[in-house]
Amino acid sequence: MELIIFLLFIVYLAIVSILTVQMSVSILAAIFGDQAISFMEHTYTKNAESGYDRFLNIVFYLFYGVPHYFYKKFMIKYPREKARFIYFNWMLGFVLIVFIVGISVTLLVESYTDYL
Repeated sequence: MELIIFLLFIVYLAIVSILTVQMSVSILAAIFGDQAISFMEHTYTKNAESGYDRFLNIVFYLFYGVPHYFYKKFMIKYPREKARFIYFNWMLGFVLIVFIVGISVTLLVESYTDYL
């Protein structure tokens, strides 16, 4: 039973950590725009050949994938000012969803540990 609680806690920490980084990066992209996206892209390796480069690309998608994708998508589809406004609204919704998921997962983990 204690092993199950420990593993559940590790999964919980991983989910919350990844969502927190995604949320923080989306806020930074909304504030700083192209500079934040350029910073994110420094960790991505195009034409990755080694296992290490592939691992770094996986880390890129875990940490920056969702905000980077939507920022680029909006910048391609709309004029700059409109795209920044749409991304800002998307970021607000994303932050709200992250908070809701975080609270839900926290309640789920606490209720499960109380049950055991």
